[in-house]
Amino acid sequence: MWIAVMQFNLLPSVLLATMLSVDKVGAGRGRSLVRGVGLLVGSCVLTSAALGFPVHVETPMAVIVACVPFLIAYPLATSARDELVGEVRFETEPDAEELGRTDVLTGLVNRRQCFIVADAELARHTRIGRPAVLLSSISTASKSINDRFGHPVGDDVLCGVATILRDCTRTIDTAPGTAVTNS
Repeated sequence: MWIAVMQFNLLPSVLLATMLSVDKVGAGRGRSLVRGVGLLVGSCVLTSAALGFPVHVETPMAVIVACVPFLIAYPLATSARDELVGEVRFETEPDAEELGRTDVLTGLVNRRQCFIVADAELARHTRIGRPAVLLSSISTASKSINDRFGHPVGDDVLCGVATILRDCTRTIDTAPGTAVTNS
């Protein structure tokens, strides 16, 4: 609408259209950009029609000078915002690789990671003859705990067993999450 009100004055019109579009592109929302451009063009046409289609493309020096702070400040502000959002996202999003190795509830390694660690330890044993121990335990009580007391209690039991397993292992050992099954 403002582009039509400014009578399509070239510099401020391009500046305003760019500013309205940069946020959409920066957020990675292509559909929002397409919809935004459609709304921008539609409101521009309607406003221009209401004003009698005035067009004054030339940009006086005073308008150019007035646009310069926006040409500098807006890109810097959006870059700073994107940097801050990126840092917050990096600090708050869980590491996908870590999630692929561990059980979300207990924090213990998952079955796949147990096999990877066991293979590595057996390979080390074969290569250098270092003793290796594999302890496997399966709890079948978790289903009956869930059935009798509910899943929240079953989850608490699993977390308690996980804590015991972590407390009983050295930092170089792997406490397997497959030691307790929640079936």
